[in-house]
Amino acid sequence: MARLGEFWRRMVFSFRRSRMDRDLAEEIRDHLARKAEKNAASGMAADEARYAAQRQLGNSTLQQEQSRLSWGFPVLESLLQDVGYGMRGLRRAPGFSTVATLTLALGIGATTAIFSIVNAILLRPLPFKDSERLVHVWTKTPIFPDVNLGVSKPDFDDIRSQARSFEAMALYRNLPMNLSGAGEPEQLAGAGVTPGFLALLGIHPQQGRDFQADDERLKNGNVVLISHGLWQRKFGGDPNIAGRPVTLDQKPYTVAGVLPREFDLGYDALVPLTINDEEAKTRRDWLFSVYARLNRGTGLQVAQAELENISARLSAQYPKEDAGIHLKASLLQGETVENAKTGLTVLLGAVGFLLMIACANVSNLILARGTQRQREISVRAALGASRGRIIRQLMVESLLLALLGGGAGLFIAVFGIDGFKAFAPAEVPRLNELRVEPAIAWFGLVISSLAGILCGLAPALQTSRSDLVFALKDRIAGSVARGTPRSFLRSFLVVSEVALALVLLAGSAPHGAKPGADASRRSWLPHGPYPHRGGESAADTLLLRPSPPDVCAAFAG
Repeated sequence: MARLGEFWRRMVFSFRRSRMDRDLAEEIRDHLARKAEKNAASGMAADEARYAAQRQLGNSTLQQEQSRLSWGFPVLESLLQDVGYGMRGLRRAPGFSTVATLTLALGIGATTAIFSIVNAILLRPLPFKDSERLVHVWTKTPIFPDVNLGVSKPDFDDIRSQARSFEAMALYRNLPMNLSGAGEPEQLAGAGVTPGFLALLGIHPQQGRDFQADDERLKNGNVVLISHGLWQRKFGGDPNIAGRPVTLDQKPYTVAGVLPREFDLGYDALVPLTINDEEAKTRRDWLFSVYARLNRGTGLQVAQAELENISARLSAQYPKEDAGIHLKASLLQGETVENAKTGLTVLLGAVGFLLMIACANVSNLILARGTQRQREISVRAALGASRGRIIRQLMVESLLLALLGGGAGLFIAVFGIDGFKAFAPAEVPRLNELRVEPAIAWFGLVISSLAGILCGLAPALQTSRSDLVFALKDRIAGSVARGTPRSFLRSFLVVSEVALALVLLAGSAPHGAKPGADASRRSWLPHGPYPHRGGESAADTLLLRPSPPDVCAAFAG
């Protein structure tokens, strides 16, 4: 309670500083006058009485400073003084301030922009309910050991009935369609899905309704869910689109609803999945992709062990069709970002090196400026400034410089992200989610602060270590002798810049491209269970969207 009262008293005094300064000065003058009158009454001359009173009272300036220490927040006030002094110093050196700010802005801006991209693509959860529990189930078979296949309908039924690790499961299959009767004909990227597909992902139609069990049996006729983009592009955002007839593949369909814009599945249209009798019985028709949601508290390893047991039972029960098969599960989040993870991680490391090069450059500039200010620093030390106070002043100036660079770097990051979105292939994962968020702005602030500390600490320690006798001489103040600690520090910074630049240069050398890793064919959600070559990651089942060769149909025999 006493501390709270002391804090409140200091807070009140801080807002009454000018008045209290006047009152203190008046009180000191009153004490001085009273002492002088008392001395004069004892027989001293007027001038001698006043001088004696001053000696008796002591150093009035020191007394005022000591009194002010109990009024407000001396550390904060001293820091504000350092900030004001640092800003005036930067204004007096516009060339140095501009070059240093732009250098830091380049490093901080590039780092912030790349971190924004990494955050949006790699770190941010997928825009689905409990996306960390979503998995993709696929099949490996001895017939094609290096190929990831989908799941047949009979195997899916067995998995759904036997597995206890999954809360829900759903099937889907690519189904390209041709839209006609609504302007120019257009080929759509479509898919057939089971009624629980959207519920599994936690998606609810923006307009209309979701698929129902009767839709799968065509009791309500042919129905279709269209994407928000198709709704806007072809139907002008008609609010009464639900129930409107459309023509797909020369067949009449009824629009059941519109998918929300924030859930970009990569499809223009979804229809209920229909499975014929042959597909429902043939275990070698690995035509379907399977999504599943893990139970809460169930890890991927537990689910994978259960799938291995089911694989063994299916192999024993159906040796002619399922002999040696292995059911695999992988997290959807990991599959989505796997192809982009290595490249973005390397790019983030590269801009980290760029930021360190920028910091080394700015450190050299600060060190060179410190050489010019050595006489000023020595005068301050001679007047009583401690080394800690001088270091704090120099560090405050470095932080101010870094914050200016961070502010400029934030603008560079915004334009950099816009440029990335403009020139990147449309199939880059989660491209539409890229933006500078408030959290990224805070990240830029943290990077700016760290850059300020990194840039200013070594020069501040070196500059504050001054020899007053030599620094105050004009012939020494403007130069640094070869072999001094400062010259060694500058040499070290130059060597560090060259070393970091060589690392960047070596890392930018072209390397062999990964087979099948055509960036123009990437998409951030699965587009079917088409097989891919061995040596590619399992995420290619998720991220590659090849022209449908219907290779799986060849496996059915």
